[in-house]
Amino acid sequence: MTSHRWSLVALLIAIGCYNPKFDDGLLLCSAASECPAGYQCGSDKACYKTGAAPLIKADAGHLPGDAGTVSDPDGGVAACTDPTPGCVAPKDLGGKCDPVCQSGCKCREKCFYEGATPTCGPAKLPVKNAGEVCDTASDTCRPGAVCLEELRTECGAHCYHYCRVDADCGDKARCIGAVTASDGSTVYKICSPLIEALCLPFGKADCPGAGRSLPTFGCYVLSALHPDLSVCDCAGTKPAGSVCANEHECVPGTECIKLGAQATCRKICTLNGVVAGPCPSGTTCTPFAPGGVNSIRYGYCK
Repeated sequence: MTSHRWSLVALLIAIGCYNPKFDDGLLLCSAASECPAGYQCGSDKACYKTGAAPLIKADAGHLPGDAGTVSDPDGGVAACTDPTPGCVAPKDLGGKCDPVCQSGCKCREKCFYEGATPTCGPAKLPVKNAGEVCDTASDTCRPGAVCLEELRTECGAHCYHYCRVDADCGDKARCIGAVTASDGSTVYKICSPLIEALCLPFGKADCPGAGRSLPTFGCYVLSALHPDLSVCDCAGTKPAGSVCANEHECVPGTECIKLGAQATCRKICTLNGVVAGPCPSGTTCTPFAPGGVNSIRYGYCK
């Protein structure tokens, strides 16, 4: 498509007296940001009729972690969003939009939850991708994602992608998070933080990358269902041996493990003999066993 648009621009330059008509955004601007007479170069570097506001199109097909960006150097132009390619919305939506597939809203709108109700509202720029820091007051997370505060205020807020199944999260996250109501029921599900190969959940359990250092952030096993994957998350504060209730509420390097009737914070260890992740004297590194299948990378001290 890009080469075809450039070839049309070259044809217009070669035939100077020709005054064609074409749809807004069909032609790209020249290297000098020029367009044919009666057209102007928009902020997306395409030609539009003079006075027409360009539509900056958000690529709703990008899933968490993908580098899909929407830019608007002139400011103030909302995003126009297509439904997520390949996403199938439930048939029983009752006329409401679908936050996961981003279907059912008008151009320049996105579908999000207003409380527990899917609602259409303005899609705002600049767009933030999943995992990026955001502001809950003005939520500029890309269509299909929501700005949520972390459990500790010092961790700030980040964009999380809506999901129903793991496939909605791409290969860089899993559909294991949930936003719940006061009665504990799930309002909607969200993708996990992005999976990070360089994040080691044992020992010091520090996070790679700037701005996510201990003690505010830490590395954890993704979940009991995905114990061989690791993520950087808001760090918990409960030390080893403490009674706990939720994953990632223990200090980095430990995890909330339920054995019998009670869950406690236990050290995470490696199952491949790495010295950095040994267990305390009298305990051994025990594999997680989701679905009866033992983990092979990380375990817990028992």
